[in-house]
Amino acid sequence: MQEKVTLDLSYCLAENGFSLDELIVKLSDLFKKKAFSELLKLILQNCQEVLLWRIFKGKPVAVSCCGKCEFTLNGGYNRSLKTSLGVVKMFWHRLKCKICKEPFILLKEFMQLDRYQSKSNELEKIIVDAVSETTYR
Repeated sequence: MQEKVTLDLSYCLAENGFSLDELIVKLSDLFKKKAFSELLKLILQNCQEVLLWRIFKGKPVAVSCCGKCEFTLNGGYNRSLKTSLGVVKMFWHRLKCKICKEPFILLKEFMQLDRYQSKSNELEKIIVDAVSETTYR
């Protein structure tokens, strides 16, 4: 699966000018606080849509419950996923197997997330690395 993402950026110029440093700091803040988490959300939503499309077109998908691969949409829910890039709030589609009646979240199964996982594991790794480098004297 390969997709292309484009970015439109709007800005307005100050009447009395601004410094290059100010522009760089503001642009950096924008990307750190908003752009990377929104980009991650866009990629996850796109991945979820492609997986749903594959399932309902009868194409093979890496997830299955009882091996029959006959699913129906069973609602969904809004959840937040905390990462080092920021908090990603998105709608997670729930599927239900027509044969064994087992419900599951397609994107979480595909990305091998735990059932109630609300944060990425890389965030824990960053914290553990920071704590292990701290001396306690």
